[in-house]
Amino acid sequence: MSVSTYVLTGFLDAGKTTLLGDILAQQGSKNMRILALQFEQGDEPLLPLNSDVVVHAFSVERTQDDPEGVASEIAQLLSKGEDQFQEIWIEWNGMLPYSLLESIVLQPALKKALRIDTILHIADATRFERLLMATGGILQSQLAQSDLVILRNPPRQRQFRALKRLIRGNNPGVRITTSAGAQLLRQVFRSPLHPVTRATLLLGGAVFLALAFSPHLQGLGIPVNNIVNAFLGMLLQALPFLLIGVSLSSAIQIFIPRESLEKHMPKSFFGGMLFMLLSGLILPVCDCASVPVFRSMVRKGVPLPLAVVFFAAAPVINPVVLLSTHYAFGGDWKMTLSRAGFGVLIALALGIIFRLRPPKDSVLSGNGSGAIACACGCEEDALPGIGFRGKLLAFLRHAQAEFFSVSQYLIIGALIASVIQSFSSSLFSAGTGGGLALSILVMMAMAFLLSLCSSSDAVVARGLSGAFPAGAIMAFLVFGPIFDIKNVLMLSAGFHKRFIVRFVLLTAALVFTAIFVLYV
Repeated sequence: MSVSTYVLTGFLDAGKTTLLGDILAQQGSKNMRILALQFEQGDEPLLPLNSDVVVHAFSVERTQDDPEGVASEIAQLLSKGEDQFQEIWIEWNGMLPYSLLESIVLQPALKKALRIDTILHIADATRFERLLMATGGILQSQLAQSDLVILRNPPRQRQFRALKRLIRGNNPGVRITTSAGAQLLRQVFRSPLHPVTRATLLLGGAVFLALAFSPHLQGLGIPVNNIVNAFLGMLLQALPFLLIGVSLSSAIQIFIPRESLEKHMPKSFFGGMLFMLLSGLILPVCDCASVPVFRSMVRKGVPLPLAVVFFAAAPVINPVVLLSTHYAFGGDWKMTLSRAGFGVLIALALGIIFRLRPPKDSVLSGNGSGAIACACGCEEDALPGIGFRGKLLAFLRHAQAEFFSVSQYLIIGALIASVIQSFSSSLFSAGTGGGLALSILVMMAMAFLLSLCSSSDAVVARGLSGAFPAGAIMAFLVFGPIFDIKNVLMLSAGFHKRFIVRFVLLTAALVFTAIFVLYV
């Protein structure tokens, strides 16, 4: 049986050791047998509080050089004595990437012995922004993993809101608290709903409400049955492509080194643009992977215009996206090739514009020297020394996390599309002038807000094709994969806001102009 494990991360002087001592004092008073593992020594060494609390420390050097030996020693500690430990608390060194802890936990000696339930990150609010700039990807990695961020010395309300936005730019779903003592422990042990449970409750509740109120809604002229049928049809069509997309994207993220693109890139600008287009066509990279790969390219010296071409093209023209588009539109090659053509056109135009009018200053923000971490821990240079089996487990975890992350947007998008499809056959005129322009803008805004995965958005677009003209549908299919809320949040963790605003507005203007001119 695996032991519940809690991880406490944070940098020097954040108060990790003091906080852990307080937590162990409260938990130890409940006659619980607890193992505390320290991967650093703070200013106040953690001492055993009573016979039920066992403290064991590992040096930073040994942790880095011998993760397998560290895992074996922890396994021996867990096997000693007659009474099994009920909890494990880990104080993790702030200057070590979280992926190193994962590599220890994934060792054969430990992976069935313990279960990480909650990851806490403690930070001094007055030093947080400076640390984010100075530590690069290490702090981002820890934030991306955290379930709960504990802020000491919270600033005034306005600054606190800005700080929360900064934290959630690295981990949108993280809980943030300034609590201490018993109130903090209640938040630590409050388990959020598993994504599967949350999705089941959401869908089950929606079906129950639809069945319970169907007669009343039908009497009001609301076509409930049509909405439900259209909604379920879109989900059943889109989910297989979503699963294929996240699986291939996760495989690339885990098994293929990011340096492979930079290593084989031609030296000339136009050769480089062609190489980036071919890379986007071959590699099934969707939103979760395109932003970190783009960030990695820029950091490693790939010219910004070439990195922009890959970022804009890959989510639109990769094979999974084109296959799902072909399937969703009933084998319509014109729609499939048009989407690919507009994707290539917009990507090349963006690359040429950034070549002719490059940013005057660096596009990377102060904290951009490190990697952008995804919420599953598969950040750049992650998972060292765990072999193929460990990487396979990381792949499964990454695919699961990404699938449940993007499927919620698919559900919302399919629901909105089914409602629109059932209520109207033509919301906007398909002709020239204001009707087409307005419908294009509406669909671009919808694509941005819904944040659908590019491997499944074609099914939602097909559901809207009866209510919007073809040009608006194409705008939805081209603009959405390049920019949506998720992408902007991830970009904000590593790039200057001025660059992001310019990039988004320029892309929107190019998509609108190209589609309006060709469909008018």
